[in-house]
Amino acid sequence: RPNGAVGVIIVRLRPESARRLKGLSINELFDSAASLADVFPSWDISLLDEMLLEAGDPAARIAAVQRFLLSRLTERDDDMLVRRAARWLRHDPNVAMRDVASRLDISERHLSRTFRNAIGTTPKQFARIVRLSKVVAAARRDRGSWTEIALDCGYTDQSHLVNEFSAMVGTSPAALLRMTSLRIRRNEPASPS
Repeated sequence: RPNGAVGVIIVRLRPESARRLKGLSINELFDSAASLADVFPSWDISLLDEMLLEAGDPAARIAAVQRFLLSRLTERDDDMLVRRAARWLRHDPNVAMRDVASRLDISERHLSRTFRNAIGTTPKQFARIVRLSKVVAAARRDRGSWTEIALDCGYTDQSHLVNEFSAMVGTSPAALLRMTSLRIRRNEPASPS
């Protein structure tokens, strides 16, 4: 047992950065639970264990995990391409895929194939997810009516927003926000379903 309380360190990676750890394809880990042994060899895990045992406090443990992960990042030619595409899509999820491909000086097909291999989804689907996350963020900040939010996030109208949200999430944006805010107020974990 390390000095002090034992805890959990959660590492959140951007989808386009996940494969930089040992060149993994995100498809290998998609929709599954993975342990460190699924990603790193046993000697790397032993090294991380030692680093964590030597860390004196939670901040030092987090720094140790960060050093460990940063030292194991790899870079491939496609990684930069995918990171640039993801950055553009996060900035403007309504941009046409042909424009993203053109900026990168590649074909739309190559963009789609490379993006899917790196992130596990197409750039168009990624943009839809980004746009929905912008809707949720705007609604949580109470940024006006659903119509205003829809227009600000690039939907043609409120109906377009609700239809796309329902198709992707399975419920309306208002219903999702009610469910999550109720859980937060009650300090309940999210349901696994």
